[in-house]
Amino acid sequence: MKIIQVDEYTIYICIDIIEWAKEFYAMPEGAELANLDEVSKECMGFAQIDDKLIWIFVPEIYHLTDLKETIAHEVGHIIEFKHTSNAEQIEENDELHEIKAEYYMNYYLLVDKIVSIVIEELI
Repeated sequence: MKIIQVDEYTIYICIDIIEWAKEFYAMPEGAELANLDEVSKECMGFAQIDDKLIWIFVPEIYHLTDLKETIAHEVGHIIEFKHTSNAEQIEENDELHEIKAEYYMNYYLLVDKIVSIVIEELI
């Protein structure tokens, strides 16, 4: 696992699916991951809101867009949740918060796409 610090965010990068499963699924020592092939094909993430921690699983073969989407989605959770102070309200509106995290992700991806096109035009 690699740990990086970006501004106030700490990002844990897992490239080993077992290491990821221990953290994300709370998989106990010695347990086997039954769906190893299924869960190790795409980037996954989760955020620990209060601590501004982002956990990212990056498979051996991945698409850059998938990695960007995953990170943008998790950052979106932290941005959104910092405006929600009541933990019960967060749980009650879990689906809404997922939609809002998708909004932040889509906003980022659009900006990223526009910047790439502008840079191409400037070259």
